[in-house]
Amino acid sequence: MTSLRIRTSLSSPQRYSYDGELKKAVDIADHYGFKLLNPLAIEKEDRDNAERHGCLHEQAAIIRMINADESYKGLDTLLFAHTRKVPYKNKLELHLDVIGDKESSAEGLLLQATKEILRDYGHEDTLVAVNSVGGRETTSSFTQAVNAFLRGRISDLDPECRDGIRKSAFAPLRCSHQACMDVRASAPQSLNYLSEQSKQHFKEVLEYLESLDMPYVIDPSLVGSEHYTTRTVFAIGTPAIATSEHEATEAVAKEACVDPVSQRHFSNVLAWGERLDQLSKKLGAKKPIPAVHATIDLNTASTKERYSNASAGTTPQAYVVQVGFPAKIQTLRMNEDLRKAKIRVSVTLHKQSVTEQMDHARIIGAPYIVIIGHKEVKDGAALIRHVNTNHQEAVPFSGLPSYLKTIYATKKR
Repeated sequence: MTSLRIRTSLSSPQRYSYDGELKKAVDIADHYGFKLLNPLAIEKEDRDNAERHGCLHEQAAIIRMINADESYKGLDTLLFAHTRKVPYKNKLELHLDVIGDKESSAEGLLLQATKEILRDYGHEDTLVAVNSVGGRETTSSFTQAVNAFLRGRISDLDPECRDGIRKSAFAPLRCSHQACMDVRASAPQSLNYLSEQSKQHFKEVLEYLESLDMPYVIDPSLVGSEHYTTRTVFAIGTPAIATSEHEATEAVAKEACVDPVSQRHFSNVLAWGERLDQLSKKLGAKKPIPAVHATIDLNTASTKERYSNASAGTTPQAYVVQVGFPAKIQTLRMNEDLRKAKIRVSVTLHKQSVTEQMDHARIIGAPYIVIIGHKEVKDGAALIRHVNTNHQEAVPFSGLPSYLKTIYATKKR
């Protein structure tokens, strides 16, 4: 494998072309705006932080690099894709990170990209298990309630978890021993401790799942880490047919930090993730850096991969300006149709202002602007603006791929 060290600036990283077991997945992630990072250089500081806080080495490395990156001021959103060799196993994982977006749009984008990657690898029928542990204020009160509850039932826990609770109050919630599962059936649930803001955030995440046709169940057992997990925790897998089939996924679930009780939903765990807004503070940042992470296990048969420098990306054929929450959902649905039609568009869900989005469209030089607001969603048609002439026309969402293909081909003649 050719190893290329990551550039200092994460806000404008070197582009790489990739050849390996995860090529299809990397290409889909690229369409959704995730920029491929070369194999991350893990330093001793990253290993120490990962051991101390229970996160992946790669997560610690990315936060470290952002903290050291002078060009990153926390004013924009960064989307990264990177591969990871699973220790002691001959396979690769794909990791996706949305950094800088505190809104539910980050989860919507991440879940959509993950869903389509899994679909392209043959996993048509998937289920999402999802939960929310709330923000920092919620996490504190919920952790205290869980701690008090479990200490009152400590004699009922499995002996291994009686020791584990000293390191993590959530240890019995992630345990596969029957004794611990019996106890946590009546344990406090994080959803009962959510602030109004966290409730709204979770409601929007569920709306993304419903609108993107992703079947889901709310699983209170998904709690992540009490040290840095905030709000959304999720796992995606093949729906279980019978509980007896879960034994084969137990090792995967433990490695993925997917709580064993959620295995009742899956016969195979394929992806998992969480929002970890507080991790940056734990790793030395002056203020929390919003971040959502997903790990995708495509069960590759090899770790062979090759990176090479690539030229700057081509100008997108169109830029999508979205206004309002329904427009964000419609934008994601439309973006997948455009990917299948091999039409490259630029989408920035984290940008709220129309002016900001229009300015960005001009900067990147997109020849066409697709405008989607409340009226367009209601009418079922996007407004297309030709940048050079300012000519505008409404095009039904179903006909947008063919329309953009036609006008772009005409423009190139």
